[in-house]
Amino acid sequence: MSSAFPFLVASTILLFLFSDLGLGTVVNVVFSASGQDSVTVGPAFSFSVLTLSRDSLVGGAYMLTILIVGLSGVWPFVKLGLLLLAWLGTQRWIRTRDRSRLLMFLDEYGKYSLVDSWLAVVALCSYDLSWKGQGTSIVVDAVPKMPFFTFVIASVLSLVLGHIATECNRRSLESPKASESSNVPSALSFGPLYEDLRQGQPLLLAAGVGMTALCIVGASFLTSLQMQVSGAIADILLKEEDKTLPYSLISLGQFLTSREANPPAGLVAVQFIFYVFTLVIPTMLMLALLALLLLPLGRQSQIQLLKACRILDAWAAFDVFVIAVTVANFEFWLLAKFLVYNDNISWVCNWVHDNLHVECLAMECHVQPGFALMVVAGVASYLLPKRVFAACQDVLGNDHEVQDSSDSEEEKFFE
Repeated sequence: MSSAFPFLVASTILLFLFSDLGLGTVVNVVFSASGQDSVTVGPAFSFSVLTLSRDSLVGGAYMLTILIVGLSGVWPFVKLGLLLLAWLGTQRWIRTRDRSRLLMFLDEYGKYSLVDSWLAVVALCSYDLSWKGQGTSIVVDAVPKMPFFTFVIASVLSLVLGHIATECNRRSLESPKASESSNVPSALSFGPLYEDLRQGQPLLLAAGVGMTALCIVGASFLTSLQMQVSGAIADILLKEEDKTLPYSLISLGQFLTSREANPPAGLVAVQFIFYVFTLVIPTMLMLALLALLLLPLGRQSQIQLLKACRILDAWAAFDVFVIAVTVANFEFWLLAKFLVYNDNISWVCNWVHDNLHVECLAMECHVQPGFALMVVAGVASYLLPKRVFAACQDVLGNDHEVQDSSDSEEEKFFE
């Protein structure tokens, strides 16, 4: 593993480079008539992390620029570079205690590179434009390309590599005596963890965790955002009632595979990852925290469950989705407007705007009342696990922490 880990990190870096530089999504216009093959014209729009970063900046969508450039462009490479430093760095480069803290930080915040993928899911839903007549149809089709999928794969690999480095670091710092003593069960060590917490604290923590779990599930089914489409193209292709498209987190994921009877395997995989990261894992995290606080477990089982909760927290991306929707609410229209008048269909839309004095195509994202519950759930899902970890760590002891005395004994992360 010591020699394979740098190779895996380098491979993940290459995946991110391929994803950032390649076209992640293209938007085509598909014309079809009865008895004839369909004709695809496009791409009308094309997206990559690189071009979106440029277009967001030039179009004045500065918050989107920060998210795309900072969290999806720069941060994945910074994280992987720091992982290599933690893996290969000697004591002259990074002290043992600093390495442990660094790895914990990378584990906790690595998931935020997914914000670009969640923004892409929101953007895909905005291009739900179509017109159907007698035997003919015009469909605006958003098609994710290979870089879109490889970015999600690279983000998952980056999270996995972070967990591997953290676990290997912890094991390398365990003394044989501590390992032996930790495997000896004690009858006195069994009991619910809440009995050892300060009076009143376990009740507040357990109630907060339970309410957060309910809020996450409830907010996922409530209508939280709405895509509003207008302009000349929308007037031609859509009925008035179809220009406003409400979505919940659940229906947003369903849209990815709803337009085709046999959706591509790639879209099914993205839908699966979207649901797992934004709904399944955050809910599992809250249930695991409740088990940690309330179930009568041995100390070793509590320590292992605490470790599992930390891993779930590193993968739970409900709060990342809340950030993506929040920024889309304020600035998605700016990016959409810039693309309409500067991308591949700019010559048509500029003619329409200049000669007919109407907007060619406008797309906006607006949050709905249900989004308030989603914000509450997102903030709580970020803050509460950290509070529970701190309280439980005080009781269970700093089994993952490294004492300063070990700095002088360790010469390298792995030999």
